[in-house]
Amino acid sequence: ADRALRNGDGDSPFLLACFGGSVAVCEALRAQGEDAMQTNSERCSGLLQAAASGELELIQWLHPLAPSLLDLTDASGASPLEHACRGGHEEVACWLEEQGALIADAAWKAAQEVGMRKLAKRLRKRSAHAAASSSHASAP
Repeated sequence: ADRALRNGDGDSPFLLACFGGSVAVCEALRAQGEDAMQTNSERCSGLLQAAASGELELIQWLHPLAPSLLDLTDASGASPLEHACRGGHEEVACWLEEQGALIADAAWKAAQEVGMRKLAKRLRKRSAHAAASSSHASAP
């Protein structure tokens, strides 16, 4: 694939395939040299786009290729977990959580807003625990 080929939002064919959830197309584009770590002009990675559209199989395929994308936020500061929660993709959100995804307040709030109450409660608890742990770690 021509890595210079991008639309007005900076999306490559690989990123568009991620948004569309096509593992087969993503595999073919990777075989042609597309980088799994790429992002568009809004810093959206393929993993983030797959999380936003609820594409668990694709996320599970992408994660081993680019594990650091689990916590890469877009230009607005939203993580793949937050996007999955906003979209109401509970199975995806739970999987991302199990993989150790960054849990920010925005993620549990998004889960709560879309009615995923149990997940929101669990994420809120883990977010508070993570915040407490980091404040203790930074204390003199």
